[in-house]
Amino acid sequence: MNFDYSTLDVLRQNHPAWRLLRSDHAPLVASFLHRTFTAPNVRVISQADLAEALEDELYALREQLGPTAFPKAASDYLNDWAANDKGWLRKFYRQDSDEPQFDLTPATEKAIAWLGTLTERSFVGTESRLLIRHVLQDRSQVTLRELCDTQPLQQGLAELVAYLQLAGDTFSTVVDEQVSETIVWRSRKDSGEQQTRQASLPRVIFVR
Repeated sequence: MNFDYSTLDVLRQNHPAWRLLRSDHAPLVASFLHRTFTAPNVRVISQADLAEALEDELYALREQLGPTAFPKAASDYLNDWAANDKGWLRKFYRQDSDEPQFDLTPATEKAIAWLGTLTERSFVGTESRLLIRHVLQDRSQVTLRELCDTQPLQQGLAELVAYLQLAGDTFSTVVDEQVSETIVWRSRKDSGEQQTRQASLPRVIFVR
């Protein structure tokens, strides 16, 4: 992808994930869909169940923000979020049922996942720092590859970046440019399927 102005401006205007993040209702949409779909790892919810859950959410928000907040019915919001100009939900019918069903679009999953990364870096960095300190209590040095083999990356690239930041800012390190090491981790595609990813880096050695 080209990160030039024209490309990003087109994405800003047309990509459902970007539209979600720009929306005045983004806190409602993202928090509700995360709670109902992402957190419990649910793929499909019937319209009746999803509307009931959203109605409860809207009632609580009106109690907090005032009776004029989010004035439409829950079913209207769901249909709005599934409309072509939003694209945050997919509305469809099963072959054996007349009741509409909803699931998240890949764009919404991306937006929610990105929102989750906004505050995770400091947590990831803290966990990485504690692991390095623990290992260096018993050893004089440890390589980044050994750390990742001992405790595989759970946060993917964000966690790897946190290690590299610690190498430059917190711990004494040696970088051996003559030796390349491959760091491997597992991540999840938009479809939910697991995939293996890797990065080749010069050997990074943390020393006590």
